Amino acid sequence: MDNSVIIGRSEVQGAWRDLLLGLDERHHALTLVDASFADYPLSDAAVLESLSRWLRLPGRHLRLLGLDFEATTKAHPRLARWRRDWVHRISALTPAEPPAERWPSLMVRDDAGIEWLDAPHWRARRITDLVPVLSWIDACAQRCEASWPLHSLGL
Repeated sequence: MDNSVIIGRSEVQGAWRDLLLGLDERHHALTLVDASFADYPLSDAAVLESLSRWLRLPGRHLRLLGLDFEATTKAHPRLARWRRDWVHRISALTPAEPPAERWPSLMVRDDAGIEWLDAPHWRARRITDLVPVLSWIDACAQRCEASWPLHSLGL
């Protein structure tokens, strides 16, 4: 993968899907960052099967950094049901304080990533220099708290 720009809804969603379907034993971590993940292909049956296969491997972890997991549940009810079986391998985190800058949209695994640059115009780019992106993700995750409980408490 190079730092090429991806333009168009089907092209961006296809790139996300390819990255998710390409998970294998070489990959140990996958991090998704988005406000709500509403446009991500996370209800796609093939994507959820790929994630299941990958998470069955020892030491694998899916990390979601989001702002509105209620919107995620509404956009992806299949994902919300699926994650119940994998909650021990998934971290869902939300910033403890509202983010000061624009919240990015990133999909990053060990060897590749995609940054969604411009939602209205469906423009993204492939990331190969992951060091600064992973550093930002780790720093951000330290300022986050657990979110998206399996069951909401009704009082």
